[in-house]
Amino acid sequence: MKKITLAVLLIAGLSSSAQTIVSTTPQNKKVVLEGFVKQDTISVKMLRHFAEDAGKPKSEIKKIIKPEFKLSFIANGVIIN
Repeated sequence: MKKITLAVLLIAGLSSSAQTIVSTTPQNKKVVLEGFVKQDTISVKMLRHFAEDAGKPKSEIKKIIKPEFKLSFIANGVIIN
């Protein structure tokens, strides 16, 4: 099974590069999103590098054999009621 991380970002304005993190667990709320989804792949080489930097043991680093997939939603607008 692929490991998927969902990050929702709100980009304020078309010419602005400001970003705001939007709640990914709005309970009992209606949500309207406008934007697009982007998929990134984190390679095995990069995951092993991150594990080394985190000081993980070599036995754990050797167990990293599959890339990780990350989904991001880049929003032009978000409404949470």
